[in-house]
Amino acid sequence: MLKLKGSVIFISDVHLGASQKVDDRFEKFLDKLDPEITIVSLGDLVDFWAEGPDYDLSDLYPVLHKFKLRQSFFLKGNRDFLIGKRWEEATGGKVLGDRVEIEAHSKRLVALHGDTLVTGDLRYQLWRRIARSGLFSVVTGMLGKQRAIKYAEGLRKGSEIEVQRKPRQSMEINLKRAHQERGNCDLLLCGHVHKPSNKDGIITLGAWDGGAETLLLDRNGIHFPEL
Repeated sequence: MLKLKGSVIFISDVHLGASQKVDDRFEKFLDKLDPEITIVSLGDLVDFWAEGPDYDLSDLYPVLHKFKLRQSFFLKGNRDFLIGKRWEEATGGKVLGDRVEIEAHSKRLVALHGDTLVTGDLRYQLWRRIARSGLFSVVTGMLGKQRAIKYAEGLRKGSEIEVQRKPRQSMEINLKRAHQERGNCDLLLCGHVHKPSNKDGIITLGAWDGGAETLLLDRNGIHFPEL
């Protein structure tokens, strides 16, 4: 259980690097945000990431250094699941992994990216098991920066094609699975599907290529601030 004090804002699916318009909007968001507010990213903060013993991609995302001005935590998404030690050095934040339970202002919530809840997308779930293996991480770390970028760009294009070919219902959140993950917590918070939703304690945040939805948890409860 991660216990946080003060106000906490949750973000998801910013996909820095995919759109200059989104990059600029996100930087303005950080500049305006009270530095005392803790940020929790639910994954896919950047459009792709790789790192190894002697390289990372932080120079592609200059805004990352602004996280050092505040407390921040990062869950792994399907585009930035390789974030690790060098990501923490670049941001000054803490990588939490795939799932975390958080307690703040008398609320207990489960936070995760959301890709594990899309159980109908069998092809993606198979790919996820491969990509999250220790061997995949080791091989990626050995690629070097330029080859890693080239490989990541290929994966991104392949993902876009794959999404277009799949029936929409196969990429929906499995609410039964979500409630199982939520357990006894007050709510479950995720992203991934780029579709805002709030149903019976299961909250899905929208992506930044759309409404750029965020959730703020403070002493007055839960809010969805306008950006």
